[in-house]
Amino acid sequence: MSTAGSMSNIDLGKSGPVVVEIPPRYKGDTPQTDYYVLQATSNNYNVMVRGIVMNEDKDAAVQNVKRVKVYPLSESSNPKPNKFTSMSGKVMDTTPPKGMAFWSLTLYDTATRSMIQNPTNDSARSSLDKLNTNADGSIDLYFGPAGSAPAGLEANWIETVPGKGFYPMMRFYSPKAGLFDVTWKLPDIELRK
Repeated sequence: MSTAGSMSNIDLGKSGPVVVEIPPRYKGDTPQTDYYVLQATSNNYNVMVRGIVMNEDKDAAVQNVKRVKVYPLSESSNPKPNKFTSMSGKVMDTTPPKGMAFWSLTLYDTATRSMIQNPTNDSARSSLDKLNTNADGSIDLYFGPAGSAPAGLEANWIETVPGKGFYPMMRFYSPKAGLFDVTWKLPDIELRK
């Protein structure tokens, strides 16, 4: 999955460029001009857009979000319009269903608040990845600069960038009751020597 963090050094400008996300191991033709081409690391695409409210102008933030267009490259000459649904003021039942869907841990850059920009362009691990599991079913995740991945546990490691601060964000999608009643707690991060 490519992320907004992957675009943190791109000047989107007033008119906005066209960004093309291509799947992993794609070897076909890609646009050479007028496009930013991002190589995704999985076939699971999620597009998340956040409207930033500046000077208390919520309407401008909404209009900026509505400027985003998502469509297949094959439809670039005549893209179908996107549908935007505002949930402002609407009641929504967010009671999670039983059984956790999955979890994800992402590292964010403290300066940009975007996902860290490491050489592998891979700032997250999730229960959807093929991770090494401990005998008791738990999973240890590691993060640090190049060369710090524990031998045999590279799949559980996220590369950080020397000289750049970062912070982890853990997300639980449809979490189980233990998270709500605090019978289960996420362990603290520990320094590994």
